Order: sequence, then C-alpha cells, then structure tokens
Amino acid sequence: RKISGMGIGLYVIREIVTQHGGSVDVESHEGQGSTFRVILPLAGDIRP
Repeated sequence: RKISGMGIGLYVIREIVTQHGGSVDVESHEGQGSTFRVILPLAGDIRP
C-alpha cells in the first residue's frame, strides 16, 4: 500500500514543535518502517 501526500506534513510538525521548545526524532528500519518521536517540554520548562 502506498500512501501519497504533498510531503510537507513532517516539515510543518517540526516547525510547530520547535516553536514550542521541542524536537522531533525519527528512527527508520529498512523494510519495517519508521518511528517518529515528538518531544515537548513541560509548561514550566519552556525557555524563551
């Protein structure tokens, strides 16, 4: 099954997460797929 799109979804996610002080990680395994990890700080941990 092939899922197609415009290819901007992950870019948008990364931009939003980064603006909130977080990060996005990816771990890929050929033939098995990819795992994306979104890491966001707790509300009190945000630094300007």
